[in-house]
Amino acid sequence: MTMRDPLRNRWVAVILVLVLVAVFAEALQESISAGTPTDLPGVALQSPAILHLVRAVVATALIAGLAVVLIRGAFGQWPLEVSTTGVKYAEVVESESELAEHVRDVVAATKAIDARLSAVENPGA
Repeated sequence: MTMRDPLRNRWVAVILVLVLVAVFAEALQESISAGTPTDLPGVALQSPAILHLVRAVVATALIAGLAVVLIRGAFGQWPLEVSTTGVKYAEVVESESELAEHVRDVVAATKAIDARLSAVENPGA
């Protein structure tokens, strides 16, 4: 069974964009309601508006990243590694024939290792 691409359906993509816009709007509202510090960080360029935009963008990006991991997980693809450089997933097998080919390769490698092990265990045979 292969994973169906959840963004293949145009309506799903439109709904996801609308959800992200709503998340951004809510994050912007929360940032504004949290207030502006008297000493603005350098990233804000001494502008409260830029500070609120940066806060909202960061919050939206974090929520979107978490959503991507959870959506892929719902389809059975959980990440193998999460680091500061990104998220690493296992390769997805596209078809049963590809999976069967991988199984044949593993069986052949196992037989070759078994033959070499038998040769080492029984050098005179």
